[in-house]
Amino acid sequence: MQGIVLDTVFKAGQRPEQGVEYENCAFRGCSLAGAELDGCVFSECRFEGCDLSMASLGGVSLREVHFEECKMVGLDLTRCNRMGFSISLSGCIADDALFFGLKMAKARIAGTRLRGADFSDCDLTGAVIADCDLLGAAFSNTVLTGADLRGSTDFTIDPGDNRVRRMKISLSQADGVLAPLGIEADASL
Repeated sequence: MQGIVLDTVFKAGQRPEQGVEYENCAFRGCSLAGAELDGCVFSECRFEGCDLSMASLGGVSLREVHFEECKMVGLDLTRCNRMGFSISLSGCIADDALFFGLKMAKARIAGTRLRGADFSDCDLTGAVIADCDLLGAAFSNTVLTGADLRGSTDFTIDPGDNRVRRMKISLSQADGVLAPLGIEADASL
């Protein structure tokens, strides 16, 4: 570790340095697309209006980190340190992001576009993924026990390939769970 930065606000034009630990910091409007963040530790930090698309996250620790209105296209979160991994997203664009194999029990993701994101082999037990666009998102061998997807759209989740017990969805999205079973839902009575 090259040092620790506490309680600091970073603004447009500023970037975190590789291998540094950031605690209780805010990153506002920072352009971090393609940035080398390898080895950084972010604890109780906020990223607001930042572009982190395709940033390198080798060995990065994300502990209680919130992303708000950030662009995270193609972000490979699988390269992060899994010890203490805890994130939340609100109003982000995280198309093609990789969450493969991550433990994200009780994660909070709201109003986020996750087109083509990969949640295969994830543990999303009790997670809230509300009002999200999940067009083309992959769910395979995903634990969705008690997960709440109400308000989210355009997802297909095969109950035979995922654990979905007590999962909550909007009635309007029932086809996304029933179609893989060859069942058609008709809301008209």
